[in-house]
Amino acid sequence: MPTFHTEQLNNIPIANTVKTFLTENGLPQSSRKESTLGIHFITDVTQMTPVLVDKHSYWKIGNEWEENKNIIAIREGTEEVYAVELGQPNKAVFINSNLPSFLLVLQYFKQYEKRKEAWEPPPMILSRDEMLKKLEMFKNGTMPVADRAGKKEAFDQQNEFNAMKSYIQQCDAVAIQNENYWWHIILEQVANDIL
Repeated sequence: MPTFHTEQLNNIPIANTVKTFLTENGLPQSSRKESTLGIHFITDVTQMTPVLVDKHSYWKIGNEWEENKNIIAIREGTEEVYAVELGQPNKAVFINSNLPSFLLVLQYFKQYEKRKEAWEPPPMILSRDEMLKKLEMFKNGTMPVADRAGKKEAFDQQNEFNAMKSYIQQCDAVAIQNENYWWHIILEQVANDIL
């Protein structure tokens, strides 16, 4: 996890708590394949560049999916984390009240993805002959009932949604107060089993 040096952050007008966090903890790194919600963090302070949105500067700490479309940033003079959609005009969407809360909730989401992935069965791959045999058994009503013994419990999407919502409320309740906030939109997608 690359950390930053105090001297490197001196001229960046973000809250001192964020500077302290970055010097003590840095930002997590992941490969493109392992990213959570498509987020990749900067590795060097020179990548921490400002973007203007409605007369406010947002300092880049990462990007979401495509580097030149959406960035993750700290709003100048604050601890607040935003997703900034680059365009004409640029648009900022609130994510979290501070960087530690954002990283905690992002880590929780990563664990949710792993739990969901572990439950989902791999696709069944059958040869032509195997498929014809199964179709014939289905037509004749001789298809055996699947054995449930030893199978994992079903993934409970509603329970996962409730747990995630509760966790976000504990970490940073402001993050889901408004339906247009980033985590509120993510939660909605979890509730609808899109994510």
